Amino acid sequence: MGFGKMLRFAVNYLSRGISKRCYNTLTETGKDIIKVYLMQNEKRISPWHDVPIWNDGAATINIVNEIPYKLNQKYAVSKNEQYNPICYNLKKDLQNHTRRKTIKREFTMFNYGMVPQTWYDSAFIDQKMNLCAEDDPLDVCELGEKELEIGEVCRARVLGAFCVLDRNKFDWKIFMLNEVEANAKKIFTAEDYERHNPHKLERIMNWFNKYKMSQFSTSNALLLDSKILSVGETLEVIRAANKTYAELISGKRAAKDSFWLSTSI
Repeated sequence: MGFGKMLRFAVNYLSRGISKRCYNTLTETGKDIIKVYLMQNEKRISPWHDVPIWNDGAATINIVNEIPYKLNQKYAVSKNEQYNPICYNLKKDLQNHTRRKTIKREFTMFNYGMVPQTWYDSAFIDQKMNLCAEDDPLDVCELGEKELEIGEVCRARVLGAFCVLDRNKFDWKIFMLNEVEANAKKIFTAEDYERHNPHKLERIMNWFNKYKMSQFSTSNALLLDSKILSVGETLEVIRAANKTYAELISGKRAAKDSFWLSTSI
């Protein structure tokens, strides 16, 4: 079955207090691949380039969800394809799916996504870790009770971050909580979250450690002595990734891969 043979128009109007903007998604399903396009005003847009990172006058940033917490398939933004759809490749994911399933009993649920308008240059070497960066936008673990849909745009509070080893490169994971739940429960830091959910952050980090260890045969995948950064330190990481992204868009930095960098808005 080719693309366009099966189309599902999934409406994710997010005026329910999570996003101030209205987005929806368009899903194209082929034989071995599913592509979820982000839409606005009936036009395809890029979840990487066209969703603003910052919210004016608010203590939140926008995130784009890729994997709902109940889903065991790996969806990810395609940096190379037009409009950067969120893709699932069946053949590519079979091995990872089996690996995730074998450690699923240890898995603590969270929504997994990315911070738009961020990117770490793989040519950058962190002096503290003496490692190169992942050639990707920043990853997000959104910790809310609500399952976010694929492509859902969410206003969220930064709680902290930790770092894992991925193919001999450092890879930040940002802990975030949707704005509605954070304000209702007065959760503004990782420590606040831990008081409501004892040991949950530790369980998430241990899951990533086991997953990366099984994937790359490393003895320990948690970097920086398993430290969770403060909100301030995490915002520094996000601002740095937003700065290098801006340099990528302006042409001051060159990516090793052929990214699709156009904007639709």
